[in-house]
Amino acid sequence: MAVVRRKRNRPTRPVRTVEIGQGANNSSEAKNLYEQMGFGNHDGHIEQFIERLGIRLVRKPMRDDQSGFLHPEGSGWVIGINSLHHPNRQRFTMAHELGHYFLHRHKAKAYDDNYAFTRADAKSDPDEWQANQFAAEFLMPEQEFRDRVAEGKNSFDQLATYFGVSTMAVRIRAKTLGMTGHGL
Repeated sequence: MAVVRRKRNRPTRPVRTVEIGQGANNSSEAKNLYEQMGFGNHDGHIEQFIERLGIRLVRKPMRDDQSGFLHPEGSGWVIGINSLHHPNRQRFTMAHELGHYFLHRHKAKAYDDNYAFTRADAKSDPDEWQANQFAAEFLMPEQEFRDRVAEGKNSFDQLATYFGVSTMAVRIRAKTLGMTGHGL
């Protein structure tokens, strides 16, 4: 069983913040908006949140290596999700595309996300790296993630089930937060 442990004898890394759109503060602003709209942390209503923002959400079969996209549509936006991917992967993709919406929609016409690229070290493309960071913080807030680990919910499977994401997303989040464990 894979387990995440709090790393000792090493200070935690400072929380990296990113701007949301033009003139906004950081990624927690979207989380605050999510909560203000009446959604709880892990109630699974990311789809309704997207729709309340006026973004059309479509699920459709795509090439296996494509996870999703964010495109302009008329005077609004559409987020597309690969319906062939696991529901947890789809959830992360929705949050990733929301990251592009909040962070980058003012500077690019569209984003098409390749699954293989998002799994790799996305630091080579700042927009993809920021969208991944946004999605991780949105779905697995740092303090809540640390609290679950401290409570003993520290296997990758337990954390993935709790947060509704893949074990790979949990693994990357733990590593990003400076935690150690099986294979990190």
